[in-house]
Amino acid sequence: MEAPQLATNGRPDNLTARLVAIIIHEMTACISRWRDYAASKDAQLQQLHEDCRQCKAHIETQRHTINAQAERISRLEFEMSPM
Repeated sequence: MEAPQLATNGRPDNLTARLVAIIIHEMTACISRWRDYAASKDAQLQQLHEDCRQCKAHIETQRHTINAQAERISRLEFEMSPM
């Protein structure tokens, strides 16, 4: 989007209108950049949530494996202990 050109020899009303047009253009461009930035941060946040979910699932799987191994070790120790 091209910014309107500001004429130096225009009437005051025309000058005001051009200044307003330039300000609106710059604000629109700024808002667009912020929206792009927010969208990229939102995508990063969603990826972090997914990574966190996967890590929690992996930790839970490891916890179950460790508990199963601890139970097996306890059973083996019991079976091997002299009575």
